[in-house]
Amino acid sequence: MKTILHSFICVTIMIILCGKTVGASPFEVDQAGPVPVPEPVAKPQPAIPLEDIIMNQIARCWVPPQTENSAQMPPVVLDASLDRKGNVVAIALNKESKADFQKKPAFRKIAFAAILAVKQCSPFHDLPEFEYAKWKQLQLKLESKPMPSP
Repeated sequence: MKTILHSFICVTIMIILCGKTVGASPFEVDQAGPVPVPEPVAKPQPAIPLEDIIMNQIARCWVPPQTENSAQMPPVVLDASLDRKGNVVAIALNKESKADFQKKPAFRKIAFAAILAVKQCSPFHDLPEFEYAKWKQLQLKLESKPMPSP
């Protein structure tokens, strides 16, 4: 009687703890299969800086004119406004470049070419729309020498 009661208690405890049916061995492997291992989360790729996205596109259009002393010319600095589609809606020389524009005839040629290059490359592509506040107003700096191609 003691052995039957002992077996009954063991089976009852096994059912409660393991969820096994009567007669199941405590050494059986659960038929549900292996526990799935979660996939590793891919690390996000570093974003390309906005300046690089834009300047790489301008590089395809920027061919500065060769003028006397062009190697010594300061860079052309432009203030540009873009719409949400990347179109240039306004462009102007910044304060320092306006002063050089008025004083140096050779700089004028370079400045006109810079403005033309930015307009020709418009609209700019691959700009993250969620960062529009960062790229709607840009300051672009174009050297008087050709830019390396991307």
